[in-house]
Amino acid sequence: MSTNLYKNNKNKMVFGVCSGIADWLGMDTSLVRIAMLAGVFFSLSVVFWIYLGLGILLPTNPNE
Repeated sequence: MSTNLYKNNKNKMVFGVCSGIADWLGMDTSLVRIAMLAGVFFSLSVVFWIYLGLGILLPTNPNE
């Protein structure tokens, strides 16, 4: 479990945000991706804009 939130390049699909969140929370990446897709569907794309913002603003993990 990491103390800082970073984009993760080693297990990324688009930006690496879900992989970074999964690493930060100590969860499986697949569960975070499923939760993100459900959030996009049920929040009428608000979660998509949050994801896009995090993809642009979060730094990449310096330990990789």
